[in-house]
Amino acid sequence: MTTQSPSVNLTLLRLLADAQFHSGEWLAQQSGRTRSAIWKQIQTLNALPGIQIDAVTGRGYRLHEPLTLLDADKILSYLQDDNRHRLTQCHVLAATTSTNAIAADQPPDLLRGNAWFAEYQTAGRGRRGRQWLGGFAQNLPFSLAYQFDLPMAQLTGLSIAVSTVILQILHQQGAQCIGLKWPNDLITENGKLAGILVEVNGETTGPSTAIIGVGLNLKADSTITNSVDQPTTYLQALGGGTERNQIAGLLLDGLLQLCADYPRHGLQPYLPVWRQYDQYRGKPVALIGPNQTLCGIQIGLADDGGIQLDIDGEIKTYYSGELSLRLAMS
Repeated sequence: MTTQSPSVNLTLLRLLADAQFHSGEWLAQQSGRTRSAIWKQIQTLNALPGIQIDAVTGRGYRLHEPLTLLDADKILSYLQDDNRHRLTQCHVLAATTSTNAIAADQPPDLLRGNAWFAEYQTAGRGRRGRQWLGGFAQNLPFSLAYQFDLPMAQLTGLSIAVSTVILQILHQQGAQCIGLKWPNDLITENGKLAGILVEVNGETTGPSTAIIGVGLNLKADSTITNSVDQPTTYLQALGGGTERNQIAGLLLDGLLQLCADYPRHGLQPYLPVWRQYDQYRGKPVALIGPNQTLCGIQIGLADDGGIQLDIDGEIKTYYSGELSLRLAMS
């Protein structure tokens, strides 16, 4: 299923995606619009971050760089059969506020195994109210809504498991130098590669619905660099595959398998990998919370997904907040 924002003409973008010159007449014929309408839509598309369409008299229009648009059928082609059956529907949005917000606004029957991918987010959300922004069709924001027959308390470690699964998939795609930062960031020595936002709602005794939001930087994008308050990196720079539909399909497949396995095995199978790639273990850190900042040495991940800090010789476990090396070192 593809949902198109009225302000983004995906048909026209697909015609221009090869970055070759196409005449206004040909574009009008192919899209069933007038040449005047094509010109107006070109102006609208040029206003999108990450989109640059050149116009040359006598040659027509072309995208400055080739563009790979998301395609639900291509994404689904990477799913194993069992996981394909676990997914009710795959939605591809041209533009939206945020995929997590769209998922949260859906009726209950669409929160049992639906995924939302977006070419562009105007208000992508991260932890602690941060925004995650990117150029049109440059990166990979998506959300998976899945219903568990579990009480909410048993899903507290889900974000740890999600980050571990994504790490392993990206390693398999050739990006080896990625580590983990508690609770759910994928990082390298050059900056943040991906963030995860898991929002859980439900009954105390179950069932519970988790909306798993992922924002992955695929290629160099000044829009991201200018909109966040920390260094960022991207998969292309790490030697990983960057074909958006392939990465989208592999990540969706991995997360659907995780959702199937988690009720049976919980967090335990994911702990060894997470601990292996924990980038802050043994380092001085600051744990930033809403009301206070605690400084200590990170000891590692507790069995239930909390983070353990050695503060003046006393080891305590915490379940909320954000770790920072910069504040600890300042």
